[in-house]
Amino acid sequence: SLDEYEELHENKRTYEENIRSANKEFVIVDVKTSAESKGERHYAFVD
Repeated sequence: SLDEYEELHENKRTYEENIRSANKEFVIVDVKTSAESKGERHYAFVD
């Protein structure tokens, strides 16, 4: 929907707020915000 699009592209939705369930794929489980590792992403595989 247009509302979901705007939430995603205006960073109103966090990575924890999924749009759909993961199935047999990697998902982001953490995004670092500290100065020395800002933007570093951690992934996990979901069966």
